[in-house]
Amino acid sequence: AIANDTLGDVAALDLQTGRVLWRFGWSPLPDDPLRYSKPAFRIAGDGDVVIAPASDARLFAIDVATGTQRWMVTRNGCENFARDINSATISQGIVVAVSCDALIAYDAVTGAERWRYRAAVGGEVNTGGAPLSDGTVVTVMNIAGWLTSWDLRTGQKVWQYRTPSREDGTGKLRDPVLFAGEFILAPAVDGVYAFRRR
Repeated sequence: AIANDTLGDVAALDLQTGRVLWRFGWSPLPDDPLRYSKPAFRIAGDGDVVIAPASDARLFAIDVATGTQRWMVTRNGCENFARDINSATISQGIVVAVSCDALIAYDAVTGAERWRYRAAVGGEVNTGGAPLSDGTVVTVMNIAGWLTSWDLRTGQKVWQYRTPSREDGTGKLRDPVLFAGEFILAPAVDGVYAFRRR
């Protein structure tokens, strides 16, 4: 099992005993005294890595077997945003990371950039949640409630849909999940909304 603590260190635990097999930590950059990470899903095949976004705009790939760093990418932070790369997911050997103004795909084995979709700050990719992927497309819900999907391999925008919003124009749904490979479920104060993936 892979877990992260409140300081952002990532650790592998033995499921039978709870023993820590390895721990991966890093020192924050001078202008970022807080560390934060959200380990994404594990990938098997040519590479077997955990992806951990850090609050200082770095994205780490960690070897699942040894806990050593495979690769790391970094981007300059965006103005008025505390975190640049703030969430990521892995699907079909591709890491997709969300930043304040772009959706970026990397090769999961090498860290090489595959494609990038640039959006205006506050645009389609402005979200605090992780992107969803079914192995064909990657989907992001932004803070205004727009669900947008891109082709996982090419970065071409496939479809977009506006979900219910509040009176102030912000989306009322948060933290969508993919269900049965076909439906996107998103909780709200007044219930759970389901959308059929196109």
